Amino acid sequence: MGRKIAPWLGVEVWRLKTAMVVGYVKVGDMVEAKRLFDEMPQRNVASWNAMIWDFVKVGGFEQC
Repeated sequence: MGRKIAPWLGVEVWRLKTAMVVGYVKVGDMVEAKRLFDEMPQRNVASWNAMIWDFVKVGGFEQC
């Protein structure tokens, strides 16, 4: 889904996927957030920070 939308929005795919990971965490869907993160072809400091910070916020220390 991200690849189809990103060029239209003019947003890099990693930014969109990082935002989607944060969104899944905010609604409490940690499984989907981790699945999307694991499927990301490129992970950078921003995506790692988002994933770690969001998991810590919801008490997912072991999963970090």
